[in-house]
Amino acid sequence: KGRNILWIGRLEPQKDPQLALKVIQALDGHLTMLGDGALGENIKRQVSAMGLENKVTLRGHVPQIESALAVADALLITSHYEGGPAVAVEALAQGVPVVSTDCSHLLHDLIASPEAGRIMASRNPGDLASALAAVCDGPRAPEKLRALAAPFEPRACAKAYLDWFDGLIRHG
Repeated sequence: KGRNILWIGRLEPQKDPQLALKVIQALDGHLTMLGDGALGENIKRQVSAMGLENKVTLRGHVPQIESALAVADALLITSHYEGGPAVAVEALAQGVPVVSTDCSHLLHDLIASPEAGRIMASRNPGDLASALAAVCDGPRAPEKLRALAAPFEPRACAKAYLDWFDGLIRHG
């Protein structure tokens, strides 16, 4: 079964786009990569060297990601480390599950159900490909994913932040 996998990020060592190429090599599916950066030319060469021209689309930087999320079966995050990967929130808000390396503590709060995706301790491409296959072929629960993302939306975060200050003032 073909699967549409989306990868979004700067083409930089921290994001490990090379791992995404190895994952799609091990998976029956197509990878769309959004972003540019210092590794851009290297990634283009690797796609050719690995024979992935029919399995990978490099779109570069795009100003809006909604159309890419609309056709994605899953978002893949391959970073070594992240503060708070906003792209995971955006994916879940659009009903798209996430498979990620264990690169951020925030992900453990965000990916709080099997339908939301998987956080993988392993950086092995085969393990990540297996997790992607399971997520893509599993049950869909877009409303549940949107609910997981809701507390991380900007308005909800701003309200929580202001409420916290109000609490300090009342109890200070």
